[in-house]
Amino acid sequence: EATLAEEVATLHSLTPEGAPEPEILDRVRAVYRSRIVDAETPERAVALYRRGTAYGELPGAREHLDARLSAAVRALLDAPDLSESWLDELEQALARYAGVFPDSTALAALRLETVEVLEGALDDSLAAERFPAARRALAYLETYSFDPESLDSLRARVDQAERAYLARQDARERAVRQQTFLGELDAALAGACLQFDPAPAAAVFDRWIERVPALAGPGRQRVSEHVQRCVAQLQAVDAERALALQQRSQRLFGSLPGLDSLRDDPCGADYLVGSGSQAGRRGSCADRIGDQQGPRLVVVPWSDVGASFAITR
Repeated sequence: EATLAEEVATLHSLTPEGAPEPEILDRVRAVYRSRIVDAETPERAVALYRRGTAYGELPGAREHLDARLSAAVRALLDAPDLSESWLDELEQALARYAGVFPDSTALAALRLETVEVLEGALDDSLAAERFPAARRALAYLETYSFDPESLDSLRARVDQAERAYLARQDARERAVRQQTFLGELDAALAGACLQFDPAPAAAVFDRWIERVPALAGPGRQRVSEHVQRCVAQLQAVDAERALALQQRSQRLFGSLPGLDSLRDDPCGADYLVGSGSQAGRRGSCADRIGDQQGPRLVVVPWSDVGASFAITR
């Protein structure tokens, strides 16, 4: 093409009238028409058309290119898929057409048809949670739609759908965070109650709550459930240890829901029932009376009601 342009320019300079013989230009235009028809892509056809019109009008080539470019737009409109890639292709196809035929009445008709297609496909895009594509479509509609009420309705639908999506996303993320937190907390709480130490669980609790304060409630509930089980088990073996576990847990975690205050009952341990003949703490107990320790007591079963009471030896 560069050589051809040089030769035509040379003929321009050599001919008295300043233009090559008409038949030469006809042949040049015919070659361009043929190349435009055979072009593999619309972009190639447009480039050839722009360069070919430098040699005059190209009869037949304009009609062919017009039909080809408009067909590319309609092919996209006939199969709407309101995604980012589909919108890219549609915008490129419309831009190609407008770049070559900016004053075409067919272009105006295609833009109106595009408005109708985008309005119809917008709900599908929102249902598929394609919000960037929906926003792009809305921007196009704001440029070419002439129905203010319809535009207001579309904006409201897009805003509402996006807010609902963000709320669902936030709920899912919070659920995942809570599940991860409770999993780590359960791992720290695991183990036999007789050896239970709440300090590792408190470290997990504090680390998470520093970042996500909203997890404090579910965390304390989970800890309380575990501490309540352990306190119940320890009370049957060693009331002092049970009370110590409850008090330490409350110091580490704060107020734990459902964890009732324990009565400091030195004679409440199950192992004391019927063990009065054993020596030391395994066989007797003593209440506190003010600041003084009371007399040594033994715990006697009361079989009729399944209870027990403490008496002096």
